[in-house]
Amino acid sequence: MFKRANKITALLVAAASVMATVPAMAADSTASRLTSKDGHITNAVAFKDGKYVYQGYKSDDDTDSIYYNAGDKDKEISDISDSTLDAAYQDKYAFANDGSDQYLVDLTSGTESDDTTPKDDIDTAATKLQTKLNKADRYKKSGSDVQVTSDDLERGQSTTDADTSGLYSIPGSKFGDTWYSYSVGTDSSDAANYMNDGHLYGFTDGNGKYVDASYTANIYAYSTAEGKTVKIENYSNKADDQDSDSKLLATLLQQPVALSQDKDNIYALVTVAITDFSSNATVIGSTTTSASATTPTFTGGKTTVRTYVQKISKAQGDQKDDAYLPKTVESYEVGNKGGAELDCGDAADAYGAISAATGVADLTDLTQENVVVRTSNGEVKPVFTINNGDLIAIVASNTNVKAETLKFKKDKVKFLTFPGYKGYTSTTASGAVDSKTKFDAYILEKDSDDNVDLNNDSDTSGAMSYDIDVDGNVWVVADGKIYQYKDGGDMTKMYAVDSALDSISVYDENSIFTWEANGDIYTTVNEGKDVTPTTPVTAKTGWDQLADGTWNFYDATGTKVVNNWANVGGVWYYLKADGVMATGWQQVGSTWYYLASSGAMATGWVNDNGTWYFLQASGAMKTGWLNDNGTWYYLYASGNMAANTVIDGYTLNGSGAWVK
Repeated sequence: MFKRANKITALLVAAASVMATVPAMAADSTASRLTSKDGHITNAVAFKDGKYVYQGYKSDDDTDSIYYNAGDKDKEISDISDSTLDAAYQDKYAFANDGSDQYLVDLTSGTESDDTTPKDDIDTAATKLQTKLNKADRYKKSGSDVQVTSDDLERGQSTTDADTSGLYSIPGSKFGDTWYSYSVGTDSSDAANYMNDGHLYGFTDGNGKYVDASYTANIYAYSTAEGKTVKIENYSNKADDQDSDSKLLATLLQQPVALSQDKDNIYALVTVAITDFSSNATVIGSTTTSASATTPTFTGGKTTVRTYVQKISKAQGDQKDDAYLPKTVESYEVGNKGGAELDCGDAADAYGAISAATGVADLTDLTQENVVVRTSNGEVKPVFTINNGDLIAIVASNTNVKAETLKFKKDKVKFLTFPGYKGYTSTTASGAVDSKTKFDAYILEKDSDDNVDLNNDSDTSGAMSYDIDVDGNVWVVADGKIYQYKDGGDMTKMYAVDSALDSISVYDENSIFTWEANGDIYTTVNEGKDVTPTTPVTAKTGWDQLADGTWNFYDATGTKVVNNWANVGGVWYYLKADGVMATGWQQVGSTWYYLASSGAMATGWVNDNGTWYFLQASGAMKTGWLNDNGTWYYLYASGNMAANTVIDGYTLNGSGAWVK
């Protein structure tokens, strides 16, 4: 490996920029530095190819106004100089508002228009949705037409004049599709059959393409009658609709709250009453003890109120009484509030992450208004994003920004309270099932997180210090660095900037605008790199073998990498505090990694002196239960694989596999 490395040093230097996703922060020296420019900026919206629009001025000779820059020079948009620049909108716009007046700025050309505005768009969406819903008996079985107004697409949100920023559309999908939540009152008997508040719920785009979210549940819950978790396919508000085998009924209690969206799906939190009609059913705990909506009461049933995040397809599927249902719906419980119900700390942490991001302690109280925050300049920002299929929750304060990765998982969990079992009437587990028995569950679990401290002044909200790009990545500017929260759960330093910069707008890694909210400097990727080059200095780069046979690594700037990772040709290596390449076991922070004799970071199974260990895709040593290609194994806290023993009531054979 090292002979090959010496032959392709030029390629290694490029790879050593440490821009990949795992497993740790890149070294400061690899972050390109962006120099600051003079300018008093109050808000900005970055667009592709380095284009942007901003509000403020760059010199004392300029007017405080809204300007457009296509990568060369500023162009004042004088017709809207008195407006307030807000946020990105639809596929190519930034919009500004002046009281009740709204304007769109075309970010491809810098032209402005008030012909079509967010207010106009929501009115149009309501009109088109009404036309579509009136073709479905589900919405008008009594024969009268259903009426849809923009209010039905704004329910659960603030409706003050100041909230003109497309808040009414579902957050997420920056410069992507505009979708709205809807809550429609109807005379249809379906509203009473499936809901208990007289409304039917769903999601629609601006052209009236909709999916009804009031029928398909696909929720997994524990059935006392069957002694396992089962799927409840549809919602109902009628006791007669309970499943004959599981004795379960799921009732949607209130409007789903759309947390975020991507190109194909809407991710919504739903509050559901699960009623178990088994005679020996036990209330095993619940996500909450109360709900904003009235909880149904059924004779002979025991009801708990639970919350789930549903992944709801935007594509239309089957029809229910002529109304379009989503093509697919996947549901994952957001349970274990405070760790009181399940033996799963990651599930409790996921509940806590959503609660912290929204500021709502009881998730049944969550509304559409809670999934965004307003910056100190009035801009609206989401607190959730979807990145590589994971839900990312963002918690921002004036002193810190934290991102937490929440994964949609099928797992085996143990109830902390005996859930009842088939015909067994005792309230304890003894004699029915082993107290350590685990059940299949579909739950949201926290996987990783990272945070950075802010040095903002007291007048700058933490929400101004982060942004979400077009691919769902979280970016933060803090303490002289621009960070990207990457897949491995790390705030990775991407650019070095002036430490006074505290506000940011991002399109992608090549189009970033960052500024000091209450100061007189800003920078962009293009302008920050536009500096007079200095005379190059020849520096040692790439691998360097020392006299004792050990190896050091120097990045593209000639800086020796120490106490950090380097990605060389797609392979990760760790350089210790003295710069020497590590081999064998290496603890980085609180995490253990294994480096082969070549220095390459190991993943998958590793046999070290006759003991098996498992290294995750990030290289981190795995502990606890592991599902590897359908086979379950158990790794002790030391990482070594258990074999020929019994763990949590499960027998493991000589190869470590669970014997079913």
